[in-house]
Order: sequence, then structure tokens, then C-alpha cells
Amino acid sequence: MTHAELQQYFEGLAQQYPLDPLYVPRRFTALPESGSVSDDLQYKALGMLREREPKLDELLNNRVVAIVADPGGGKSVVARAAMHKLIAQGERALVFAEIKQYRVDLPTLFRVNTPAAVLKPGETVDSTPLRKTYILDGIDEIPTELLDRLGQELRDFMAREPESCFVCTARQAFYVTNRGLLPPIPAVFHILPLADEDIEQYARKAEIDHERFIEVIQDVGAREEIRNPFILSVMVARFRNAGALSQFRSENLSYMIDKLIQSRPQVNAHRQRRALRMLGVAMETYSRNELSSEEALRVIREAMRSTEAEARELLDELYASILKRTGNGLSFQLASYGEYLAAEALEDVPVERVRELAFVDYLTPNESWQNTISYVVELNQKIKELFVRSHPFCTVSASPAAFSAYEKDAIVNQILKEVTTNNQFISDHPRIQVRRLSALVTPVTESVLEKDLASKNDTVLGNALLLLGVRESAAVVPLAMEILSDQTRSNGLRLCSILALVNAGGAELVPRLIEILDRGDPQQINIADLVGALADENNLDVVLPIVMRTNAGLSATYSRFRELKSREALIAVLRYFVAHPDDLNSIRAEGYVEPILKLIPEHWNDDIARLIVDMVDLIEARHIFPERTGGFYKLFEIVGAANQAGTVPRLYFERLIGRGEIRARLSIGSTRSWPISCVPIRHNGSSRQIQHRSSNNLLRTCRARSGKCYDLTRMV
Repeated sequence: MTHAELQQYFEGLAQQYPLDPLYVPRRFTALPESGSVSDDLQYKALGMLREREPKLDELLNNRVVAIVADPGGGKSVVARAAMHKLIAQGERALVFAEIKQYRVDLPTLFRVNTPAAVLKPGETVDSTPLRKTYILDGIDEIPTELLDRLGQELRDFMAREPESCFVCTARQAFYVTNRGLLPPIPAVFHILPLADEDIEQYARKAEIDHERFIEVIQDVGAREEIRNPFILSVMVARFRNAGALSQFRSENLSYMIDKLIQSRPQVNAHRQRRALRMLGVAMETYSRNELSSEEALRVIREAMRSTEAEARELLDELYASILKRTGNGLSFQLASYGEYLAAEALEDVPVERVRELAFVDYLTPNESWQNTISYVVELNQKIKELFVRSHPFCTVSASPAAFSAYEKDAIVNQILKEVTTNNQFISDHPRIQVRRLSALVTPVTESVLEKDLASKNDTVLGNALLLLGVRESAAVVPLAMEILSDQTRSNGLRLCSILALVNAGGAELVPRLIEILDRGDPQQINIADLVGALADENNLDVVLPIVMRTNAGLSATYSRFRELKSREALIAVLRYFVAHPDDLNSIRAEGYVEPILKLIPEHWNDDIARLIVDMVDLIEARHIFPERTGGFYKLFEIVGAANQAGTVPRLYFERLIGRGEIRARLSIGSTRSWPISCVPIRHNGSSRQIQHRSSNNLLRTCRARSGKCYDLTRMV
């Protein structure tokens, strides 16, 4: 086989299986060989820990790897991304197979898309042995009766081709249940849910108003749901077509669940939804978000009046759409799906039935039902009237559109009356989400809160400050600053002032906040976080030292820094690290500034390249060793993507030559990841050239006239 023939095959394969133009590169987390998902998956999915998790390139270094995901998690899209990535690398021949087409044997399946020459044992390409990677997409889509045969054949096939690599994709629930029938796969990875920046990138690629989309998603409380790629695509399409989403959380969740069920049409959608409602009610009744397999089967048998075999068939189908395996049995992909479906089951029931299921006694709601009740009040008028009148705390999470102005006033006033009686700030109340409560404030209640700003009661004053501040009322800023500046005021009241200022304050407050920052102040960390939360491009030079020197994670700062996307913000951050290069070695620094550093390719020019060179110069001069757990390696990776013209090494070598330090030892670790192109440097009339030797990543300089090369990494 010739290289040209192989390339022609690759081009055809890429055309046959194109990569979705909206694809966003994913991150993964390692699972035990059993495929069971640990409780810390959500922690790995978000925040600083996420950046430690591997990308697709790293997974493809394994000889045999399984990539699993929840339904709609993007496993087939990742399989195509792996195919396109391996084609681009051009180092291995690709055999791409969709397992749903398996009927006879593996060779027959492989011949569907792959030329016989590629499959031929011992085949060569221009006299070089042909190495192969098999991508087996959707092992969970094989007919059940063929799974045992596929597993045995695949085990034998892997043994016959020890030099080949294998990438398998499957639903996580399927893999956990059937892994005993498959060959041993030591490397198992779960696709992580989408992060905020992934969602933003997807929305940008979809060419929608991404800021408005995120705002609407936040308003309807669907931020966690759209971390699933399928649900994100569904909601983006709905937003594009309608220009908005429903004002009701219940309607949006119902739409998502409809789409998930429709993705698996083998079983009647009505039967699937009915079974899911009963499972949701069972989980709420048991006051837990999961059931054992035996419990789930019993619920389905009794609710659907079906046989054991029918119940198992239906449950298997639900695993393919909305349920997932857990260490103890099964659960919904997201708790909100089960909570809504339980509410849907109660849509037409009388109040007394809700009391039987969702109350500890006749007068006391079970707190574990609170989210479900927030959906029920959107669906059942009688139940809404009961909870607005007697149990307002259970209604706060419901959509504001579900209530009349009178009902909103009743909810907010009753809650404020109760917390005042108990001398409790709403910021500390375990059952109150302040932002949701603030969304229920009407103009009438707002006028009452404004009068409460004159109260001598700290609880009344603090709660009024907080609710008005969250509603971004500029009128509270002077009073909040006055209270915060006075350390004799109660800690609870000062914290309410801080939270009000986070929402209603602006960058002009930063100088005064820095003045009142006091290490002996009990609110010192919160004030430092407030300083970071109000940062902008013009004050980062004074904000960053405070953020970096505060020995705590600053959550509001973390969020604010993700909103800074200007070139000015990037330059301010780079200048800070030029002045404080050691700080870039800390994990905390990376967590705060990585989103800003990711702007480097977008704003790349010689000015930014010079700042990078300044940083490298200081690293070398101060003998700073870049820690792999810090931000240096991330910075170099980002610069490598932007520095396609070799500007950084050119400027760096020009500086060394200009200072007469060409014989100084260079730091390999600080430059080895940058792509270097051959660019001429003129110094004192002699021409020199910097080159990149791809075989071992050494930087060299060549004297053009003599052709002699000097390895700068070995010069003393």
C-alpha cells in the first residue's frame, strides 16, 4: 500500500464521518476498571481540579481505552474527534466501526468502511509496517443476543494484534453492567460534563447571542442541565428558533426530558415517561436520589403491571436515555429530572395525596421534597395555594412567573417576618436561595425594603441591604460601605453589606476597600474577595497582589476573573507576573488567571510576545523551576498555540545576543514546548538563524555563512 492510497482512504473516511462544527474539545476523568462513577465526579468536572484532568490526546496514548459517558454525554462525537485527531497525526491507520452494524463478525464489520489492504495482517506503507488503531463506537448499541459473541471475538482479536490500539465507547451504565462480557480494559475514562467556558464556546460557534443565552439559562435555573452536550444542543436550538426559553422551569425540564426519551424510540415514549414518574416518586418517598436495581424493577412492575422480563427491558431502555448506574444501583442523570417527574406524577392529585407523600405529618412538609414541590406549584393550582399560604419556604425555587404579584408579596413578607422573629439573616438560612428570593420582590415589597434601610434592627437592615443589593440597587452602596468600614458593627450585618456590594458595587469602590482591608478584621478574607469581585482592567495591578497573597479560595474573584476578556486585562495580568514570576508557580494563581491567559492567542502580537520574553528572562535569571502543578506549563502551552511565527524565541535570542550572553546556559524547561520556526536574526552585521530540531526539542543557533550549528542548551 502506498502513502498516497492511505491518504486517499483517510480523506474519504473524514468526509464520511465529519466532525460536528460545534464540537468543543472535552476533558475526561479516570474511572476504576469497573467503570463505576465516584462521588467526586462533580468536583472534578468544575473549577481548578478540572484542568488537571486529561484531554483526548492523552487518552489516545493508551493501547486499549474505554470512553464512557451518560446518555447525551457526547461519546460518539468524541469517537469522531479521536478519528479526526489520529488522521491529522498521520502516524497510524484508522479502522472506524459503528458497533450497531455488527451482525456476523468483526472482519465483516470492519470491511464496511475500511479497504482490504488496511486490514491485511503485516501490510506496509511504502515499506514501513502499518500500525493500526481501531475505534469501536457505541458498544452499548449492539443487540443483546450478540454481546457475548462480540466480547469473545474482540478478546481474541486484541490478542492477535498486540501492536494495534483500540478505542471503545459506551454508555457508562451499559459498561458497568456488561464489562464481564468484554475484554479487560485497564484504562477507563468518563467524559466530564461541560464547563462554563465549554458552554460559552459552543454558544459562540452556534452563532447565537451567548451572553443572552447564558442569562436566560440562569434565569430559568437550567445551568446544570446544559452541562450535558445533548441537552445543550437542544436548548440552543430552541433558543435560536424562539429567541427565548419558557419562563417556567417545569416546562423547560419537560422539554429536555421529552428530547431524551425521543432519543431512544424503541419503547413507547408514554410508557417510558410513566415508568420514570413512578421512579421519581419512589426516590422522593425514600428521601434519596437513587434506588437499587431490585427496587426500581419492583416499582416498574407494580406501576406498569408488567412481567419481570418486560420491566427489565424497559429499565434497560431508560438507562439509554435518562438513567445512570451508581455504586448502589441507579439514579437519574440529574436529580432535577427525577424531582420534576415526581412533580409531574402529582400534577392532578388532590392536596391530601401530597400531604400523604410529601409531609412528615399533617402540618410539616418533608424538606427532601422541597425541589419537587417547587415544580408541583407550577403545575397544580390548589397545591400552590396551600404552600404560598402555609409553607412559603418551599416555593422560593419555583419560577417567579408561576406567581401573581399578590402571591410574591405574600411569600417574601412571610419569610422575612419569620427570619426576623428568629433573628436570622437570609444569607445564613439553609432553605433560602437569596437570588431566587430576590426575584420574587415586587415594586411594593421593594418600597418596604427601602424603608427597612433605616431600621435599628440589624436583621431587618441586613436582609433589606442584601435583597436590594442582589437586585443591583445602587441606592444601597453608600450605606453598605459605611457599615463595612465600621468593625464595631455585627459580623452578620457586615457580611450582608459585602454580599450587597458584590452585586451592586463597581470598580470605583476598590481603592476605599483596599484602605479598610485589615488582617485583624474577621471579614478580611471576604473583603479581599469583594476587591477581586469588583476588579476591572484598570485596577488589576493593585487587585492581583491582594488576591495572590490571600491564603484562601476567593469564589467571587474566581467568577469575576472569568468575565474579564479584554486585551487590557491580559496585559495587566502578564505585567503582574513579570513583576512577580514566582506567583505563577502556585495552583491558586492558575485557577484565577487561566481564563485570562487563554486570551493570548486572540490578542497575540509583538507586545504580548515581549512580555512573555520578559517573564522567561526572569525565570532564567532567578533560577525559578516551573512546577508542573502551577501555571507555568499552562502558560507555555497557551503561548505555543499562539506563537506560530516563532516570535518569542526570536526576541529572546535577540536579547541574549544583544547583551552578549549567547554563551549563557538556557533553561530547556522554559522554552521546549514552543513551536519554533526558522527566522533570521541580524546582529553586528552577521546573520544567525534560530532553528527547532523536532526530534529532541533542542534550540540551536546556526551561523549562516559557515553552516556550523551551536547547541545553546549545551553551551556554558
